[in-house]
Amino acid sequence: RKKKQNKKQNSSGFIFDLQSNTVLAQGGAFENMKEKVRLLTATSASQVQVILLPQPPM
Repeated sequence: RKKKQNKKQNSSGFIFDLQSNTVLAQGGAFENMKEKVRLLTATSASQVQVILLPQPPM
């Protein structure tokens, strides 16, 4: 039996982690990632914590 993932993913490149209540941006080039972070913080800057975690190269 597979363990159920505790993350919801949508097509915009964001993952919402239910366990930690954080929104994670994933994939794409550095410029795309900067744009995702900018959009996320512009919509609700006073209520959002943005965490950037570098991913190891594939």
